[in-house]
Amino acid sequence: MNKDFANLLEALTGPRAQRPSSISRSGAGTKARLAFDLAKSGRPVGILVRDAAEMAEMRALLGLFNPGLDSE
Repeated sequence: MNKDFANLLEALTGPRAQRPSSISRSGAGTKARLAFDLAKSGRPVGILVRDAAEMAEMRALLGLFNPGLDSE
């Protein structure tokens, strides 16, 4: 895992991360990976998408991180 990504994930999931977080202005792959890792660590996660095409892209990306993940 990239060191910068690991630091970001620690900031979002570490002991001082009590408030909700919002990730914007990042690519779909980054958002999907962060959402997956946050959910895996026990944090509730929601992903907002603009349209059906973006929903399909997110489902595909989340499926890459965990093929058994239920993204519905």
